[in-house]
Amino acid sequence: MHVKTVVSVELVSCSFQNNTAQNGGALLTDSAHLNYMIHNCTFIANKAAGYGGALWFNGTSVNISHTTLYKTKVLVVALSFSKGCLYLAPSTWSTAK
Repeated sequence: MHVKTVVSVELVSCSFQNNTAQNGGALLTDSAHLNYMIHNCTFIANKAAGYGGALWFNGTSVNISHTTLYKTKVLVVALSFSKGCLYLAPSTWSTAK
């Protein structure tokens, strides 16, 4: 799918549990045309073989508030700032104040 206009995606009161993927165990987004708002969600026990155990964003605008990331794993251990529960490649993000 090729999206030419900006699309807003809202995830509210969702639960993502026990998902596994190469990158972004629960959610992977690789588009500058998406704006994500994630509110009151839980990401529990998600796993990625590469980057972003729960979430992987590249070029996406992301706002995360009142959200829990728990027991997330990256299966390949290496020295990198982008391993762990959240991977942000050139993206903009904010959290609740």
